[in-house]
Amino acid sequence: MNYKSILSKLIALIGKSMIGIIFLSFFLFLILILYSIFSMKVYEQNGNVPNFSIYTIATGSMAPYINELDVIVNRRIENPASIEIGDIITFRSSVRGIEGLTITHRVIDIVEVNGQREFQTRGDANISPDPANVREENLIGVKFLLLPGVGRIPNAIWYVFNAPNAIIYQSFLLIGVLIYIIWSIFLNKYHLLIYNKRTPMAWIPILQNYILGKLIFNEDISWLIIIPLILIAVFLPQMWLPVIIVLLLMNIYGIFRYLKLKKNNDRVISN
Repeated sequence: MNYKSILSKLIALIGKSMIGIIFLSFFLFLILILYSIFSMKVYEQNGNVPNFSIYTIATGSMAPYINELDVIVNRRIENPASIEIGDIITFRSSVRGIEGLTITHRVIDIVEVNGQREFQTRGDANISPDPANVREENLIGVKFLLLPGVGRIPNAIWYVFNAPNAIIYQSFLLIGVLIYIIWSIFLNKYHLLIYNKRTPMAWIPILQNYILGKLIFNEDISWLIIIPLILIAVFLPQMWLPVIIVLLLMNIYGIFRYLKLKKNNDRVISN
């Protein structure tokens, strides 16, 4: 039995499965975002609460369970009587000065005022309850799904276009896009030179590193490169700096290797 071949196939299978899961998750999240934008527009126009709503948490009042820049997906509350103590709800504030502000806090008590249920709430990190109870008409939804750290993506996009020195960030973004396009074309040519065919994966950011590893080393090693990248991106974002340095060195080596191979190839053709 060829254990090396089995191990190679297993590594490739794990890598492809992880990439498939990530792309499926991204696709579903994109659909959810588009749905949320559309439903919130409808909500603003006619007051109908959407079946699902998405909000980025702006403060640490619910830490450590929900942290700043986490994303919460809420399900519409069909029957307020179904809300229990301990549930996490999103609602519009009725407190003077912040009327209409969207807040996500935990229900700590339920009382009845003039025949209507009201919910006393508090952030997990706060000492005191919120200054006003939540009335039924101010309910938006109850927690359905929590996406840790996902709010960093829209937050970064917002910052690029709304920061005090936004033109600087936009310039870097434009330079980054141009470098990305040039690098994608380069990887396609690199792949064409070695394998005599182009590859659409050269245009997919994460998979660009797989193509680079495949061209510099081999396909088995390439999966060993891409799997840690995915794990670090999901679980250890603070480790991106050393990862970027390693990828930069790989990119420089890949360029020199491409130039050397192209030079040798041109010499063969001329002979």
